[in-house]
This record gives sequence, structure tokens and C-alpha cells, in this order.
Amino acid sequence: MQTAALLIISREQGVPIPGSNFSFNLAKSQFGELDPVDVKFKDQIISEVFIIALSQESYLSYCLFLTNEERVNSVVNVGVICSLLKVENTGIDYKITCKILTRAIIDKNNTDLETLKTPIKIIKDKVITGEDEMITDLHALITYLPLSNKIISQDLKAKLLKTRDIRIITNTLADNLGMSYSDKLKYLLQVNNFDKFTLVLRYLIKILTENPYITKPPSRQKILPPLPETLDLFMEDSYEDDKEEEKTAQLLIKMPPHVQKKWETEDKRLQSLPKSSMEYQALAEYIEWLTSVPWGCTSFQTINLHSLIETLNETHYGLKEIKEHILEYMTIEQISGTSQGTILCFAGPPGTGKTSIAKQIAKATNRKIVKIAFGGMTDEAEIRGHRRTYVAAKPGRIVTGLREADTMDPLFLLDEVDKIGGHKGDPVSALLELLDPEQNSEFIDRYLEVGIDISKAMFICTANYLEQVPPPLKDRLEIIKFRDYTYDEKVVIANKFLLPNAIEEYGLNDFVISFEEGTVESLCRSCAIRDIQRKIKKLLRKAAVSIQIHKKESFTITKKLIEETFQKMGEKRSLGFHS
Repeated sequence: MQTAALLIISREQGVPIPGSNFSFNLAKSQFGELDPVDVKFKDQIISEVFIIALSQESYLSYCLFLTNEERVNSVVNVGVICSLLKVENTGIDYKITCKILTRAIIDKNNTDLETLKTPIKIIKDKVITGEDEMITDLHALITYLPLSNKIISQDLKAKLLKTRDIRIITNTLADNLGMSYSDKLKYLLQVNNFDKFTLVLRYLIKILTENPYITKPPSRQKILPPLPETLDLFMEDSYEDDKEEEKTAQLLIKMPPHVQKKWETEDKRLQSLPKSSMEYQALAEYIEWLTSVPWGCTSFQTINLHSLIETLNETHYGLKEIKEHILEYMTIEQISGTSQGTILCFAGPPGTGKTSIAKQIAKATNRKIVKIAFGGMTDEAEIRGHRRTYVAAKPGRIVTGLREADTMDPLFLLDEVDKIGGHKGDPVSALLELLDPEQNSEFIDRYLEVGIDISKAMFICTANYLEQVPPPLKDRLEIIKFRDYTYDEKVVIANKFLLPNAIEEYGLNDFVISFEEGTVESLCRSCAIRDIQRKIKKLLRKAAVSIQIHKKESFTITKKLIEETFQKMGEKRSLGFHS
């Protein structure tokens, strides 16, 4: 396989379009990376060829601070193959001028991170049906472009009107119509000619409709072809599907090679099936699922550990040992850049803060949280998905969670793993595979039938009773034990968190509601946190009815009211009252 030097430029340098000459500046520290090679391209040997990749980082940061691996991971997945034309030493840096030959896939997995050599994987634009009609439409619009406004030169206009290759026409227009950086980047990333044609066509129509200098040509000139009657209808249909098409196109670019190959095979088979057939519907649903996985999308941000602990202290009272354990774990993850395969398991009684702490970790790391309840789960297909041969087959909860989170690195909260069962297959074995760092980089969902890299996701399990967690699973978990709160802790939590939160939730800030001395303390005797919260809300609802419906100015919650309210519910002794 041929390889070439991978040269990374920042977005400030512009977007190179195939068929054009492109110039950019290169820092002297990077000039050594420009090591062009001779390659065979279209049955001829071309000298001094290299590949340009576009980075989303600023020019300064990727030159000075990023490692080669970080730089390669930051580039978009499509670059361009170039032939070197000229190198000029400006004294400060080098000005490189090159000829852009064609687009190429940036194979990040097979790029040599030491030498920055990458395989040459050319993107071949496929011929699509209706290209002749598309060319006719473009020619009609190009004819109306004025020369006086310097949108396009006379020579270039004449050349385009003689060209019958849609790739040359769209490439030339994309490079010469003054498209913005984002528009040019969208154009470069499109997967086929139709998408590129659509983008250029919309840009042309925008120029023709918004430019005040555009007028019809004098009558003595040759009569121009009319604008296509179907153009407006085409544009309406295109705009309706614009967002979906762009999302699909971007996902196809970000797909791993083996997933792209699977998509191409299935999409080709879909085109050969009648739309009325059951197989067509099933295959279309499969392709929709395949493209709905957010391939290559991540949301994780480097965590501010000081901020995390401050947030946990503000939202959770006590739990000092647990916070220290979490801080230790997150510190090592930040230093090493990986979780080291550690899976946290928060174990303890209900209402001790297991789920809420997991949510705060997700918020601090900017991860979307995906909650999967394992209570009563008996079918491994809930995790691994159903095979497509089954009626009403669907992916498992992992793929569904990735789609809901729209990112490949969410925080999966695996709730109540101590209640997992099994008689249809073995859910525990599926869960072990999911949590194994040696396997989850190639997790196989039986419905999608392709390897899915979920190694960047974070997993936190919760359990009420450790002794009920299957031993093989328990052996793989880092246990963090949550204990019951003491009476004094419950009093602080009730006054500082539960009561203000309930008042805020119910919108009772403007209501005059008071508690008799000792009433909140009485609610905290022999009650779990969730029971205390439920009782506080019950009392607030009674106060709201008294003020809102019975028009009382204020309401005081007394011990007698608490005793009468919960005595009717059979909870007298749990409140600490005795007859």
C-alpha cells in the first residue's frame, strides 16, 4: 500500500478543493514533516505528493502543545492528496503552493504517529443517475452569473459552459464562488456527487436571488435557456431533508471503515428491492439504525477536580469517604487519560445518593447519562440486541443508549445489577463482556452485526445488596460502599436540601409556610431519606391547599399535624411518637 506524508493545517489556512491550486503557510518547526513521495496516481507516476488534513485546533496550539496522536485525532476524516508546486521561504515561515488532486480518507488507525505517514485511500466519486440533467441545470445558472460583479471571470465561465463533467464543474464553483469556510468544509466532506451538486446549486441560487446586480442579458444576445421549471420543487424537497441528509453524510464520513463497508453493501441491496416488500422495510430500518449511531462523536471534557468536589459538597451532605474515593479515581483517570478498565459500583441502601452522585459525575465530565435498569432483566438480548432474522428484532439497550445520548462516550448508569436474573441466555455474561476493557472496544450488537467501540464510555453500577451481585461480576467491580445516614445527618439533609428543594419544585417560595420547632427533626427518626422527602412534600401540599384554596395568609406545620397526618397512613411509630 502506498503511503504519503500527512501534513496537518489549521482551519485558518482555508479549505483545499480538488482541481485547484492551494497555498498555505507552514511553520519552520513543521517544515521537516513535509516529506513528499512519488506515487502512482491514475496510471502515472506523480512526484512530490503528500496529504493535507484539516485540523479543528488553532495553528498555535497544535504546533506547540499537541502530541502527534492528539493532532491526528483532531483532524476531520477527509483530507486531500496534493502535488507540491512551489516552496517559498518568507523568513518567518514557508509558503507552500500545491495542486489539489483528489480527496482521500484519513486513516487515523493506520497512520504512523512517529513519522506521520498515512495510507493513500482515494475517495472515488461515483457516477449517479441524472447527471446530465444536473449539468444542464448548472449551465443554466452559470449563464446568468454576471461578469461585472467579479463573481466569475469570462474565461472561467466559458470553460465551465463547455464542461460536461459534473465533478469539475462543482469543484470549480466551490473554489471560486467565495463560499465560507464552513460551506467549503461541508462540500469537502460530502460523500457523493449529488450532495456536492446540491450544496453548490443552493449557493448559486442564493447568489442569483440576493445579488442586486444580476440582470437579464440584452435581447441581441443569444437567448438563454430558461431556468429549470422543476428547480423550485427540487429545492423545496432538498431543504426539507437538508438536516437529515447532512447528518447522514457526516456520519458516513465518521464511520469506521468496516461499518462503511457494511453500510455500502446493505444500501446497494436496498436499492435492488421493491419498496413494497417486507424485506425492503426491514432493511431500511436496519440502515436507519446503522446511521443513527453517533460514530466518532464525543462530548467528554477534561474535568476540573476542584470543581467536582465543590459540586458534590454543595449537593450531597457528608459521604466524606465516598467523595475521597471518587476523587482518587477521577484523578488517576485524568493523569493517565484512561479509566484503566476500572468500573465503579456504588453499593448501599436506597436513598443514600448513589444515583444522584453518578449524575453529578456525568455533569462534571460533560457526558450524557444513559440509565439502564437491570432489575428483573432476564434476557441477554436486552444488552446484545436481537438477531435480524427474528420478527420485530431491534438493537440492545447499549446501542439505543448511544443513539439517545448522540455521543459514543456517555456515562452508562447500570442500575440495580444485584437484581439481574437469567433464563433466556445469560445476561450476566453479556454484562461481563460489556464491562471488559479487553472486549468493549469491539462490542458486537447482534442486530447491527458490526463492532462498536464503546471503550470511551464510562460505566457506573449501583446495587442495594452486594451479596446478591453475581461473583464473576463483583470481581470486576471497584466497590464503593454507601452507608445509611445517621439521625443528625438526616436532620441536616432535610433542612438544607430536601425542604428547600421541595419548596422550589412546588413553586411555594411566595407562600408563608413555617415549621414548628422540632417538627423536621421528628420526621427524621427511623426514616430513610426518600421517606423523609415524601413526607415533607405531603405536608407542603396540605399547606398549599390551606393557603391557595381556603385563602389563609399563612400555614404552620406542627407536631400535632404531623401525627394526625401520618397516623391515618399507619406510620405513627416511624415518626417517633408514642401513645
